[in-house]
Amino acid sequence: MRRLFEKHHIAERAQQGKFRIVVQKSSPCDQSLPFPPGSRSQLISYIDKRTNKEIALMHCYVDPHGKILASGKLDPKRLFINGTVYRLKPSSKQ
Repeated sequence: MRRLFEKHHIAERAQQGKFRIVVQKSSPCDQSLPFPPGSRSQLISYIDKRTNKEIALMHCYVDPHGKILASGKLDPKRLFINGTVYRLKPSSKQ
């Protein structure tokens, strides 16, 4: 999924202002994670400004100042590229 995200320059296009950024969900991080107090788990969508369609749905952890934690990168979960939707299958938790 990350390869597709990078191949289609989604982060760069977002930096160029081609997408509207929407926080779909934001909740406190699990306290067992090694992140600063006040950090949040977020699902973020990039919405194409021309078509108003979601291009990417990503997960990340952010600190109270908005800095992306863990890898420092958005973790794509769903992408819409050239008419095709790519998504990760949910992992089964036991």
